[in-house]
Amino acid sequence: MKAYLVKSVTNRCINLLKSARKRREIYIGPWLPEPQITLSEQNPMELVVKDKAISYAFLVMLNQLNAVERDVFIPREVLDYSYSEIAQALNKS
Repeated sequence: MKAYLVKSVTNRCINLLKSARKRREIYIGPWLPEPQITLSEQNPMELVVKDKAISYAFLVMLNQLNAVERDVFIPREVLDYSYSEIAQALNKS
């Protein structure tokens, strides 16, 4: 009786782990916040939330770039260097 119960519970657990419902419930990718469709520019709190969402998006984008791409992106977009200045600094063509 004991062996039967152990075997049936084990099979039930294995079936649950392999089920499509269980696979749909688990998301293994990075968590991203829901996009905000409308923001009123009048409310200061909404401006803070919007700025935080933009900074998070910027961090996600930087995380997806490799080291060389980041080395080119930051001086170009943030510091307004030309591509020739960046290439000279990085010894790249």
